[in-house]
Amino acid sequence: MAHDSARRDQEMPAASPRLTRRAALRLMALGSVALGLAACTPTPPRTEQKPAATTAPAASAPTSAPAAAQPTTAAAAPAAAAKPTDAPKPAAQAPAPTAAAAPTAAAAAPATVKRGGTLVIAADVNPVGLDPHAVTAFSSVAIYEHLYSSLATLDYKTNAAKPDLAESWRNTDDKTVEFKLRQGVKFHSGREITAEDVKYTVDRILDPKVAAPLISYLGPGIKADVVDKYTVRLSNETPYAPLLSVFADRRPTAIVDREVVEKQGDLKNAVGGSGPFKLVEYTPDVRVVLEKNGDYWEKGFPILDRIEFRFITDETARLAAIRTGEVDMTVLKDPKNARLLKDDKAINLNDVPSFWRSASPFNTERKPLDDVRVRQAISYGIDRQELINTVLLGDGVPTGPLPPGEAEWAIPVNAENFPTYQYNPDKARQLLKEAGAEGMKISIQAAPAYATDIPTAQVLQAQLKKVGIDLQIQQLEWAAVLQAQRDRNFDLNLTFNTNRPDPDTYLGVAHSKFSQNWGRYSNPQMDTLIEKGRGTFNVEERKKTYAEIQRLFATELPYLYLFVIKNYEPARQHVKGYTPMASGYRLALKETWVDK
Repeated sequence: MAHDSARRDQEMPAASPRLTRRAALRLMALGSVALGLAACTPTPPRTEQKPAATTAPAASAPTSAPAAAQPTTAAAAPAAAAKPTDAPKPAAQAPAPTAAAAPTAAAAAPATVKRGGTLVIAADVNPVGLDPHAVTAFSSVAIYEHLYSSLATLDYKTNAAKPDLAESWRNTDDKTVEFKLRQGVKFHSGREITAEDVKYTVDRILDPKVAAPLISYLGPGIKADVVDKYTVRLSNETPYAPLLSVFADRRPTAIVDREVVEKQGDLKNAVGGSGPFKLVEYTPDVRVVLEKNGDYWEKGFPILDRIEFRFITDETARLAAIRTGEVDMTVLKDPKNARLLKDDKAINLNDVPSFWRSASPFNTERKPLDDVRVRQAISYGIDRQELINTVLLGDGVPTGPLPPGEAEWAIPVNAENFPTYQYNPDKARQLLKEAGAEGMKISIQAAPAYATDIPTAQVLQAQLKKVGIDLQIQQLEWAAVLQAQRDRNFDLNLTFNTNRPDPDTYLGVAHSKFSQNWGRYSNPQMDTLIEKGRGTFNVEERKKTYAEIQRLFATELPYLYLFVIKNYEPARQHVKGYTPMASGYRLALKETWVDK
């Protein structure tokens, strides 16, 4: 370990982003396979987007106290460490997404902040690139979420959209949202962000050369029109309710600096963002170093001077690193390891129910998986509770296409809603016989990068053997699993998925024209329902439609959903101000400090 640390120190750069030649070559190779959803993301619109326009509160309007505990500093603190607040409630009943997040002085001082310092995080998976439009792997998001901003962002606890680069927005009609940008916000290059940059960002995502995996998130026929320097309108060809939530997610809607893209050619090795931290170093398989963006628009943030992500792929090594204090924070996926820290008084486990779903698409272009009876037989042949007890020591719950934590939209995973999720080996054998698929042989791809994936595949193999299915496990590197997913070169392809910005983007994976419909599932009834849901602005009506879609998922099984896990982000007790998110995002690192 000492040797490794010494080697890392030798590779430490000076003050500008650096990539070693070896690292650059490796990164270029990885970038070429930068992919899709490894884990994809968060939340439904908690606010109803009514076409009726609402007026944004003036920027100087009084604001409420910050939602999260606002840190204050001892002496040198920005006296009014201004933290933007949640959107003020619009007058009338309009729950529309207007908001003006004027910075306000902290109303209370819950803790004394120590500014500066470095937070060392042991990361589990190396990023496969840093272009937010081209790469959606969660290991990449975990880095670039600190480097970029979007028009809106997500509340740590509710996942509701709230202002970021845009201080307010309104629906001008049922197809158009008008955003007002903050003035004076700068990219890391020092150039001010304007409406032209938002238009450029949308146009870049739509550019076939970029091959943005999440292009479908932007909705049908999106376009951006500049109204003036600080006003931009986003329009879809048809009403599209998820649009606001999509632009609250940096994946893929981070606003990028056109000049950086044009100078560098792409964003694989460069950063054209405006987030709270800047990239200093990216040495693949070793570390990423970020430093404070001194011009960040939220005055007083970030608090840390630096964040260092060290890539320690072995979970037991990360466990040892957090126990010995070699690192300040890490992530664990295996509940057995997390349990070892429960009584450690030097560590805060930071365990929260997550949105992470263990799941696999069925490749419906391959026989016999094109037969719904075969897909149902596989689901009936899986004892999900035994799987959870074996792999997670009981520390998980079965999930459908929406994780149970998405309480506003998810329907209960019970026998009424999800009949095929009930363990019934006799039913499985019957369906296989009817489909002429007795003794079938298929494969499942999985990577050891996530601690539970291989054990999950092994339990599935044992369970399905009991109903006469020969499930072969293909153990691949993480990037290879994702590439196979994108190439549609699989029978079953096991990953974790999280962080969807809207129920439509959880369920849209089953739309025949969705870019991330990895299994090529196609059903006109499913398409019609999904299109109905995304075109409906009334929340209660949307809920009815999405409940119907979830039940259709349960019978048609375009995906095999298994369970959701907890997020474990153990941190040493000197790590303060951090708020874990169910999505796994770490947006709160800008409000985090180290007290040591």
